[in-house]
Amino acid sequence: MIVLVMKNLRIFLFILVLPLVIISCKNVLLPQYKGNVLIIDTKGNEYKSKAIISKDVRDFELKASIKFEKTYRNNSSAWAGFFIKADNLKGKHGKDSGYLCFVREDGEIGIHSSPPPNREVIKQTYKFPIKLNKKRDIIIICQNSKISFFVDNQLIYQINDIGLNGPFISANCGGGVSVFKIDYIKKM
Repeated sequence: MIVLVMKNLRIFLFILVLPLVIISCKNVLLPQYKGNVLIIDTKGNEYKSKAIISKDVRDFELKASIKFEKTYRNNSSAWAGFFIKADNLKGKHGKDSGYLCFVREDGEIGIHSSPPPNREVIKQTYKFPIKLNKKRDIIIICQNSKISFFVDNQLIYQINDIGLNGPFISANCGGGVSVFKIDYIKKM
């Protein structure tokens, strides 16, 4: 009986709180954006994006965690990350201009740019295979013309910005259910 009550309470709180989280993600005021949780379910093999900041932020530090709760792909290629310096509020990698800093279920970690043709950044390596329901801590620092991408407190990449200067940040994921917990986003 207690288990049933607790489960119903969790569902009620989830339904009550989730709309507030999504609303606050669209209208974030820096540096007050702390502890918010955003869940993205692609409901299949496709790809989704949700805006998390609608203010003009070009130099910033973002600290968050990403956890895969479910995968819809058989080849461990579900991925999740942050699309930064995007030129569109709900920026999507491959469609809009910006940088995708991502982790993939099979352990690949990377930064990919979506720039104008003939100017592209693709950096990727295999480091940390991710098990379902295990979080990865992420820090992204954009300052001046440098982008630094940390996973689990380890610097994975530091790249020079190739001139993509959009003001938006969005959470992106493909092929699964990903949970993004944003600790903070602050202007530098």
